Amino acid sequence: MPSRLLSLIIPVLFVVLSYQMVKNQEAVERRIHYFQWDQAGYYSYLPALFLYEQDWTFSFFDENGMQSAQFLKKVDGVDFNKYPVGVSILQMPFFAAGHIVAGLHGDAQNGFTKPYRYAVFGSILFYVCLGLLLLRSVLHRYFTSWTVFFSLGIMALGTHLIYYTCQEPLMSHAYSFFIFSAIVFISDRFYREEKGTDILLMGLLAGFVFLTRVPNAIVFIVPVLWGVRSWEQLRERINSLWEKKIYILGAIVLIVLTFFPQLLYYKTVLGTFFVDSYGSERFFFADPLLGKIFFSFRKGLFIYTPLTIFAFLGFLFLHKYLKFSFWAVTIYTLLQLYVVSSWSSWWYGGGFSMRPLVESMALLIFPLACFIEETGKRPWTKWSFPILLIPFFWLHELHLHQYYKSIIHNDSMTKDAYKVIFGKRHPVGQEVRDQWQELLVRPDPGRANKDAEYRKNIK
Repeated sequence: MPSRLLSLIIPVLFVVLSYQMVKNQEAVERRIHYFQWDQAGYYSYLPALFLYEQDWTFSFFDENGMQSAQFLKKVDGVDFNKYPVGVSILQMPFFAAGHIVAGLHGDAQNGFTKPYRYAVFGSILFYVCLGLLLLRSVLHRYFTSWTVFFSLGIMALGTHLIYYTCQEPLMSHAYSFFIFSAIVFISDRFYREEKGTDILLMGLLAGFVFLTRVPNAIVFIVPVLWGVRSWEQLRERINSLWEKKIYILGAIVLIVLTFFPQLLYYKTVLGTFFVDSYGSERFFFADPLLGKIFFSFRKGLFIYTPLTIFAFLGFLFLHKYLKFSFWAVTIYTLLQLYVVSSWSSWWYGGGFSMRPLVESMALLIFPLACFIEETGKRPWTKWSFPILLIPFFWLHELHLHQYYKSIIHNDSMTKDAYKVIFGKRHPVGQEVRDQWQELLVRPDPGRANKDAEYRKNIK
């Protein structure tokens, strides 16, 4: 097999395993599973616009047996959808295909029947696989084929990216993974070729960053610093961008045009172009809880997605192998961790592992590749590393299984509860489940928004 083709196995495996996981869990069969809470908010614009005569009250959710109140907030007594429109825009062509198939098969064309659910799943598979292929293209420029193979394999199959593709495909995170991957791809190409058209593409991608998840704007540091190794090179980069100011202006126009659908929605529903969609939710920037992001048994990244440990170890070798991207990846990661750990509900509601870091896998794959490349320099590490991956993948698969079967709670896990269910698979005995239930501690997001001490004391 040609060496560069080896890494193509990973996207294929990702599609096959994703389909199998969805089939085994019957996720597409369960209508309510998709169209509730955050997922409903991200998706709701499509049926509202195309099927329900621009019903921005989203009452059709209630008419179809679901709850619009799960994703609506009030401003001056008016209900509005607090989730941005970006995911819906990315899903639009797949939604159209699902609508056509529903009509051909005689299913109700109401936005919620099985053809629409399959269309959603097809949408996220398409974007995540495209993101993996873009990252593969960049990685092959700087690493051996085996390093690319293992790096893609760990990120695609060994992190929570696969969960948010298969089980919560309407959330923004896996779509943002694609956007981040495209930003990395364009940043690397601009670093090598400095084409003005890439600045325009970056403007389009920046608009979609705002349209999917505003706090992800931190990723803009990547195209600015990619290829910059010193203050002198930073000045050169700024001068180079200034020479292409017509393209910069064009990129700004594209950002505004891309973000315009969101502004139009706010204006139509609330009478103003700008709205604070967070409301009482807020950041505690003076008190980031970084340790909880990694090590809390409630949602800790290293607890529930243990293979990411190798990515962070890879920062020790990032400067050695990728000097040109060291500052871009490092500063982005530090800022992202700071922002994520400063959010009032630092556990981010119901979900698997630390979900706001799913999109960061598009950047963390580079220190991971550096770590894997370093292990290949010595015979004993070259062969021991793949063996070491086995228990880590086993633990990852166990966590996914436990979460699917509600053995891991979506927001109330504790260290003691984790000990009770560690290693156990469905079905667990009633005695174990009763003991586990008693050890859960449900957090209060409303109180965390107001009480810094309470937020800090949540374990």
